[in-house]
Amino acid sequence: MTDTTQAMTSDNINELAKALSKAQGAITGASRDKTNPFFKGSKYADLGAIMEACKEPLHANGLSVSQTTEMHAMGPVLVTRLMHMSGQWIKGVMPLLMGKNDMQAMGSAITYSRRYALAAIVGVAPEDDDGNKACEPPRQQVITTAQAGQIKYMLSEIDDPNLMMHILTSCNVRAIEQVPAERFTKLMAWLEGKRTPKVPEPVALITPQEIVEASGDEMTAEERAGVFL
Repeated sequence: MTDTTQAMTSDNINELAKALSKAQGAITGASRDKTNPFFKGSKYADLGAIMEACKEPLHANGLSVSQTTEMHAMGPVLVTRLMHMSGQWIKGVMPLLMGKNDMQAMGSAITYSRRYALAAIVGVAPEDDDGNKACEPPRQQVITTAQAGQIKYMLSEIDDPNLMMHILTSCNVRAIEQVPAERFTKLMAWLEGKRTPKVPEPVALITPQEIVEASGDEMTAEERAGVFL
């Protein structure tokens, strides 16, 4: 298990700091070119857009980025390292939060975390960044306990382990119970569209011969004759 007390930087970062300063002068905002599948008008910059915005300025100034996973006392984490050709480096650690304990959920969590960790360590901001909204007071209520139960039930009916993480990411929350109330109706309709109706198991038909055989001697001759009418 990795020790969480490890150093977060090399002994010196003067060369890295100068190079990063130059790189950031050339880095542009990441384009919000991906659409949120839940809600119209909601766009975000994906991992590719973040990388596209910074890769050339980083390369031109002798900088590179490495993102790997490790197991810490807190659980699985993403470790992002920004390295300079001089050997100097800095790193950041982000916990991987998963809705389910399987590899597909892990993959979704890694992709989501890489996007934010890369943008943070390099200094990339999405175009028209709305990060200042984090300072605004809450303007909407969250769903009720009963509504959270309905969403969880729908998720259990759909064979897709990535849906939980997708919903949390899209709503920018850590738990289903924190989903904004105004999104509940649209979210339930979206989940309903993904659910495959369960086909009832076929009922086995009993043949007249099986009825007669099962009755043994309890049926009269007339009753047996009636079964075959």
